[in-house]
This record gives sequence, structure tokens and C-alpha cells, in this order.
Amino acid sequence: SIVWPLLKYALEHKQKLSNDDLMLHLSSILSIIVSDMTLIDHTKKAKTENRIWQYCRNHYTEEISVSRVSKELNISESHIGHIFSNVMGCTFPQYINTLRLEHAETLLTTTTKSCTQISAQSGFPTLRTFNRVFLQKHNMTPLQFRKQMSKVADEALEYSTAHINDAVSE
Repeated sequence: SIVWPLLKYALEHKQKLSNDDLMLHLSSILSIIVSDMTLIDHTKKAKTENRIWQYCRNHYTEEISVSRVSKELNISESHIGHIFSNVMGCTFPQYINTLRLEHAETLLTTTTKSCTQISAQSGFPTLRTFNRVFLQKHNMTPLQFRKQMSKVADEALEYSTAHINDAVSE
């Protein structure tokens, strides 16, 4: 409310005021405007996103939903959905399944646990869901993936052993 009278005065008296006085007057107006402004903290947006990612990474092996994340972090479901679609380029369930698949892939290549155990430990609600999601990503079943990764590991071991033996014999 104080800005308009000051601005009106400056415009009406600009011919009578020296450049320095006019600049001082306009600086005062800008100072008032800026002091009333609220700056947007862009780090708040990043903190919200990081809180969501961290929560998902800590709880993907559990029964998790947008509703649960919303309640736990006090963030609206629509805002969470917006963040996933605009920042991640995927849906919430797709992101959770990606985390679960990464975990399952590690277990398939580093343990001898059954697919049922791996499915449960990775957070998939059923073995059928695990197999379906896995097949969609890899175009093979989890057992086929395990066999292929085992074969690749064996070939890599043979290759490195052969090169070590060649180097030792030289």
C-alpha cells in the first residue's frame, strides 16, 4: 500500500527531482518491494524428493504404497505422483519394482536361495508378480537369468585364470 503513493510521487515529480534523488526514491520503492517478497527455497523441493527416494529405498521390501508414503512423510499423494512422473519419468509402482528387481538380481547372482525366498525378500507380494515383472524387464525368467549370470561368471573366471597362467609362465 505504501509503494503506490511513492511510485506516483516519483512519476509526478521526476522532472523536478535530480537523477540521484530519483534513483534514491526508486531504490526505496524496490527495497520495500523486495522486503515483502518471499523467496522460494528450491532446496526444499530437492529435500522433499530426497525424503521420498530415501523412504522408498528403506521400505521397498515391505508392503508400500503412495498412500503409506504420503502418511509417513506428510506429503500429498498427488504431489508424490507428480514428483514421480515429472522427475523420475515413471510411476510409483514402476520405481518400487525397479528397486525390488535390483535387489532380486543381486540375490540371484550371489546366493543359492530359491526364487520364492528371493521374491519375498525383495518385497514382491507374490512369486507370480515377481516372475511377471522380471520377465518384462529381462525377457527371461529369474532361473534363466541365474543360469546365464552363472555362465558369464564361469567364463570370466576361466578367462582371467588363463591369462594369469599365461603371465606366470612367461
